[in-house]
Amino acid sequence: MSRLDRLGLAPARSAAEDLLDRAARYETLRLVFPDLHGVLRGKAVPAARLRDVLAGGIGAPATLLLKDTSGRTAFPVWDAPGPDNPSPLRGAGDLLMVPDPDGLVPCRDGEAWLFCSTHRPDGTTLDFAPTAILDRALAALETEGLSLTIGLELEFHVFARGPDGLAALHPGGQLLHDATYGANAAVLDRIRAACAHAGLPLTSLEVEMGASQFEATFAPAPARAAARHAAVFRALLRDALPGHHVTFMCRPPAPATMASGWHLHQSVAGIDMQGGWLGGLLGHAASACLLTNPTVNAYRRFGPGTLAPDRIAWGRDDRGAMVRAVDGRLENRVCEAGANPWLAIAAQAVAGLDGHRRALAPPPAAEAAYRADAPRLPRSLGEALDAFRADPLWAEAIGVEAVRVLDAVAEAAWTCFLSTPGDWDAREYLDLL
Repeated sequence: MSRLDRLGLAPARSAAEDLLDRAARYETLRLVFPDLHGVLRGKAVPAARLRDVLAGGIGAPATLLLKDTSGRTAFPVWDAPGPDNPSPLRGAGDLLMVPDPDGLVPCRDGEAWLFCSTHRPDGTTLDFAPTAILDRALAALETEGLSLTIGLELEFHVFARGPDGLAALHPGGQLLHDATYGANAAVLDRIRAACAHAGLPLTSLEVEMGASQFEATFAPAPARAAARHAAVFRALLRDALPGHHVTFMCRPPAPATMASGWHLHQSVAGIDMQGGWLGGLLGHAASACLLTNPTVNAYRRFGPGTLAPDRIAWGRDDRGAMVRAVDGRLENRVCEAGANPWLAIAAQAVAGLDGHRRALAPPPAAEAAYRADAPRLPRSLGEALDAFRADPLWAEAIGVEAVRVLDAVAEAAWTCFLSTPGDWDAREYLDLL
């Protein structure tokens, strides 16, 4: 028996053979998994090695799932175990990457990503891995006979690289301006072609309000698929646009930019989305910000009159509200574009399901979202961290260990920001996200 057979992690023979057939057209496979920030990590292997990987998996340093955005490990992994060192992974040992038979995604010519699940060497699941957190949230939905469908709207910036640094592709100020689209058609055509090559269900590319800002929308998909679509899109653009700098950082440090949000359209068949589900999204909105807005920079986005929310309210077809109810679905407008897709979507499932189970009645719809008598969203990552710590739902829904890891990584970022003068968040996020 192979190692993965012994651990009970081997894919079914038919699925493995099908994957081998589909992978045969590539020369290189980039085996990847998302870290806590939604950034893809992993190793590239010759496609001819896939059969070996399907038998034994492949190792990677487990601390990749404990890093802050600077690349520092947020836990004392070298210290002896004890009550003051609750690190889930000591000694910087290995995790085990196991290919997902459905995880093959074309990227460049001759190359494909192959998404993997992550496990401890004994085969047990790493409960704080983003994919495991989403799996747990969706499993809870499935016990209620429910399934979550997600539609994505992602805003982002594309700058030209030049001898004097980054230059905007358009000056901004003209939303959906067709002439601006035409002036940037060469860049946008490459984005569209890359999405088609990767099998992403792109439905539109749009000129946004900020300088050099654009938006992509995608067809609704099951929650797990939607998370992967968002991650692939973010990684794909960096491959597809040489000579350009692509960033999903919320508010990049460039003139006339506007903050990039990520609007999560969601529906659950068979329930009233304006009932308990909406009540849960609103009731846990502040604490969920640690998952939907995990960077210091994200809190530069919330404000009145910005098409981003500033308080916890909902409205009917109102783009100033945190949650917009339209056409039988909900659009949560709170997320920053750089959020980890698996964690941001898990936050919707956890908060919405809690509201559904407890029949939490939402308040009346706001008539004027920016003047509503409603609680304010957190104004900093520090406030979001306090709200997360005060809400017992997260430990119940995603596990104590996952909560401890998310808490520690957020605390590391907040501490660095407070102790570092100048534009810390610009240096931290512009290249990473």
